[in-house]
Amino acid sequence: MVEQFSWECKYAYMATGIGELWQLTRLSLKTGEGAVTNDVDGTCLSLHISAYNTSRATEAEHTFEQEIQNLPVGDLCTLELHLSLGQTGHAWRSIVLHILGIQSIRIATQRLKLVLRRSEVEGACTADCPCHEPMQIPSLVNLQEVEIKGFRGDGYEFEFLQMVSGAAPLLEKTTTIRSAGN
Repeated sequence: MVEQFSWECKYAYMATGIGELWQLTRLSLKTGEGAVTNDVDGTCLSLHISAYNTSRATEAEHTFEQEIQNLPVGDLCTLELHLSLGQTGHAWRSIVLHILGIQSIRIATQRLKLVLRRSEVEGACTADCPCHEPMQIPSLVNLQEVEIKGFRGDGYEFEFLQMVSGAAPLLEKTTTIRSAGN
């Protein structure tokens, strides 16, 4: 039986699209001792996601859902999302909720760690921006901990935390870290 496992895949530009504005750039899956931060054992799925400069999801070779359904995420403990926000910085909630809406991830995730990397220039919000879409969060039945690095304290960020708190009956700890330059 395999006790420790580490796997990483890097994606070419435009290879895997997520929704209309995002692309998967790197995916790693680690299990066993040291796989998760804070000396907690378990399985960690780490996704590095970047915003497209324009809406290009129709050009992507694969969808994110196609990639995820091939992963053994049943024992998932931690979901790490590293988001390079580009000019769509304020619209990150839609991609996080999209990923949490995938049943295998939603049911298994106990810890959610968001790392927000913002662009120095953030684009203006347009009428068709994903931030205007109604946000529905799935029931996060096993989520116990949330950490957000790069938190600015904007109203939509607090709204996201309120949504997660209401959807996660086992939530015990929420940590927000304000990063320099964000």
